[in-house]
Amino acid sequence: MAERNSQHTKRNHYVPQFYMRQFALDDDRTKVKCLSRHAPYVSVGVKSIARIGYEEDLYTFSVAGSKASIEDDLNQTIETPIVNSDTLKKIVAGEPDRLDQSDKLTLYLLMRHLQFRNIENLRFIEQEAAHARDFGFRDDYSEDEREMYAALSRTAAGPPATSFPWQ
Repeated sequence: MAERNSQHTKRNHYVPQFYMRQFALDDDRTKVKCLSRHAPYVSVGVKSIARIGYEEDLYTFSVAGSKASIEDDLNQTIETPIVNSDTLKKIVAGEPDRLDQSDKLTLYLLMRHLQFRNIENLRFIEQEAAHARDFGFRDDYSEDEREMYAALSRTAAGPPATSFPWQ
């Protein structure tokens, strides 16, 4: 687990940056087209991938008084190997017909990773934390789940507000 220090990643992306880069408009693959809300209007604009689809310290937690985050570990152990894989290179090159049995595990890991690292899962975590705060724990919670939701519920307003691409 990555210890918190001056190099600690504060912006924890629930939409992985490597995924958003597949839609980049610029050669550096750092900007995407997205919606912006300027009440009462919604407009289409270009934003930096680093500044959308994240929540500050989403994957940060305290262990014995020291802050740690899994964001850097997710990046290093899952996302970077997927991005550098021959499987993703075939997909990005528009050559899915070159995929074979050897790509099966990488594709499975990519799909599972994207499935759990998204706004819907974040909303579920926020909902469960609110329920734990307001009504107590559900009967089927494990001890780990009870500890996690209790920690989330102790914050002033539950989990912090999310930075959406259109805000």
